[in-house]
Amino acid sequence: MGWRPVAVGALAVFVAVERRSPDPMLPLFGPRPLIVAGLALGALGMLNLLLLKENSGYPALLATLLGLGVGMGLLTTAVVTAAVGGIPPERAGGVNNTARQAGVRSARPWESRLRGSSAACTGRASSRGRCGSWRSA
Repeated sequence: MGWRPVAVGALAVFVAVERRSPDPMLPLFGPRPLIVAGLALGALGMLNLLLLKENSGYPALLATLLGLGVGMGLLTTAVVTAAVGGIPPERAGGVNNTARQAGVRSARPWESRLRGSSAACTGRASSRGRCGSWRSA
């Protein structure tokens, strides 16, 4: 990208500091508008992923990554706040973690099905160079 090391370092410091600060927009707007804005920005970023070509360049990629990153950043804080808003603070962390783990566990079988049999290719089939309909190199 042609950036100088000092610029990259400054950006890294900014990202690290920003990640440590709570979302300042949450008390101003509440979780609902931030959830909608986060989903919209994330959807636009995903749509832009479909539109990218091999020669699109860094500006198009940057716009895509900013849409995804900012959108998911807005969404995550707002969703967690909305999910644990009515729970006593001493139980909020456990409820959030349980919900996140349950979501991951319920999505795992579908991920394997969508990816096909090559996701489970191990052992003898892999050593022979055959994994379902895929051939390993």
